[in-house]
Parts: sequence; C-alpha cells; structure tokens
Amino acid sequence: MDRTTKSGPAAGLPAAASIEDVLARIEAATAELTALTDPETLTGWDAPTVTRLADAHTRIRRVTGRLDGVRYTLLPRIENEGSWRSGGTARTFTTWLRLREGISASTAGKDMTIARRLVTALPVTRERLVAGSLGADHARVMTEVAPTSETRTDALAWLIDTRTGHTTTPEQFVQTVPVDFPDPVDDPDGARTRELVTQVLEGAITEGTLVTGEALVLREANVLNADQFRKVARRFATVTDPDTDDVDDDKAAQGEFLDLAKTFGGYHVAGFLTDEHGLQLTTAINAVLGAPSAENTRTTTQRRAQGLADIARVVLDTNQASPGAAIAPHLNVTVSWDEFVTQVTRTRDGLCLTCGQTAPGRGTRFGAGPSVLGTSTSTT
Repeated sequence: MDRTTKSGPAAGLPAAASIEDVLARIEAATAELTALTDPETLTGWDAPTVTRLADAHTRIRRVTGRLDGVRYTLLPRIENEGSWRSGGTARTFTTWLRLREGISASTAGKDMTIARRLVTALPVTRERLVAGSLGADHARVMTEVAPTSETRTDALAWLIDTRTGHTTTPEQFVQTVPVDFPDPVDDPDGARTRELVTQVLEGAITEGTLVTGEALVLREANVLNADQFRKVARRFATVTDPDTDDVDDDKAAQGEFLDLAKTFGGYHVAGFLTDEHGLQLTTAINAVLGAPSAENTRTTTQRRAQGLADIARVVLDTNQASPGAAIAPHLNVTVSWDEFVTQVTRTRDGLCLTCGQTAPGRGTRFGAGPSVLGTSTSTT
C-alpha cells in the first residue's frame, strides 16, 4: 500500500527518538523491499512492470547514495573522538574500521579518504550527497579529483563572480552591485549598512551570481554523467594548480611498465601506461580494428588483442622500426606440410576451426587463397 510522506518522517509514523530507531525502521523497510523483489515475485503473474522496476532501481541507487553520505559524515567524528584506540587492536583508524566491519583494506582506505575530504574541503558536495541531489559517483569524482593539493583545496573555497568568471571577495563584490547605502551620519553604528551587505550577498548566492569554486564545479553535475563530470573536475584541478599535474605526470611516467611473459599456449600481458601513452595505444588499436562485421562474433577484448598484434605486424611489414637496418626485423613461421594441409582443410562453414578466420579457397589441392596462418609461408 502506498504511503503519502511529507518532508520529514513518514506520515502516520512516530517521530524518531534516536539513530537506532531510524536504523531499525530502515532495516525493517529493507526487509519488506527484499520480500517484494525476490525472484519468485518478480516472475509471478502479478510482478511489477519493467517501468516500475526501473524507477525503483533509480530510487534505490539514490537512497543508497544518501546513506553513504551519512556514513561518510559519521566516520571522521568516530575517528576524532579517539575511543577506538582503547582496545589496542589497531594502530590506525583505517585498520580499526577494517577489523570491526570485516571489509577489505582497500575499501576502508577509500572510505576514509572520501569521508575526510568531504568534511574538510567539500561541504557543499557532502550536503548535496546526503540530500540526494547529487549522485554518489559524482561525489566520488569530486573527492578523487578536486582537493588533491593544498592549492586546489583553497580554490574550492574561493568566491567567484559568475558574471565575470573572476575570483572576488565579499567587499569587492558588493562594490559592483548598485546599492543605496545609508549615509554614515544616518547609520552611525553601521547596522543598516551591514544588513544591506548581507542581503546583497545572500541574494547573489541564491541567484548563483556569487558561488564558491566547489559550487561552480558542481553546477555541471546536474547535466553531465559521472564520466563527463570527471573531465570538468579535472579541468578545474588543472587550471587552479597545474604544477601538481606536472608532478603527477612525472610519477606516472616513472611507474610505466610492460611485461610480456611466455606462458602455456601464449603470452601473458600486464602493464601500466600514462594517460598520453594509453590514449595513443587505444587510438592506434581502434584505427586498425575498424567496425566489426556482422559475421564477427569475437568479443571486444578479443578484437583488441588482435588489433595490438596487427599494429606489430604493420610495423614489421613496413620496416618502420629500423629503416636503415641491413636486415629488417621480421618473424619467420615454419610449419610442417602435414600441419599446413590440416590447417587448410579443417574448416566448417568457411571458417578455420583453429584460428576462427575465413579459410582459404578449396578449389585446388594446395588450398589456393590467402594463408590461413596470416603470414607468408615457404614450403618445399
């Protein structure tokens, strides 16, 4: 049965006496929701429509994001109170949190980073996350990108006049607004003047003419998804503190590596690239892949692996790596005659059973057509 709720406790429910009471209600409501969405109910004759389920999913994500915001609000207070040290089981609060709640060290570390940055540098972000007007992913982007240096943290609190895009102060901003201030003789204690200044500033904030750096970035969260919003937040970080980007680039370059390890049936690849090099490689792979044909049933990762191999083949075939070398870098593939015939003739529906590519024509004894191995093979 639907319940009509007001802005506050649900209508007909007693006012909450404590955090524990509210949590008990949330747990009870979660149990009811679980019963309404179990697999048997969702496949029954009176199951909710897909439209209702989609709306429910969106609301559940918003609610869980708000609850995460509440958690992030609690964590710094628990840490600062210090009683967690009394047990002597953990030297750091992150370790204590991991042991108490049975979560991974990575999760505990990320939670504490987000919580500390929300409480110290991103008050508007925390407020909107808890209110449900900002998604959890958008809030996470702000904590990961915006307050990543002292200069950027300071920039989040800058006052910005959106009419000009320049930073300002309350005093400077008031001077740009036509206000009829009283004569000092008529306002000896300055009370009316201060009241007018407060009204001007509050009005500018309400209208969005005067915002903080944090609020300026959050404006874009209303119209962009989390991935697009990350670009905006990164732009803010770069503009306010480009030196930190240079340091981060140097660290990333020092951390680059690529491992190719021979293993059973092939090679294992692992590595890390900077943003620049990763973008170059991604662009090159996409260029050689092109759009998949309708008959191509390989997954994206399989096609990407083939693209990387194609890039290497292009470099070797065109001798771009060592144009002045007496002998160009090359790869020789030698197979026995029996294996060659087997590869050519083992086909089904026109595809090679081994490599999955289009098989050579079968009009001659030797399988006239392109090599099934993808290389020029010499046979005696």
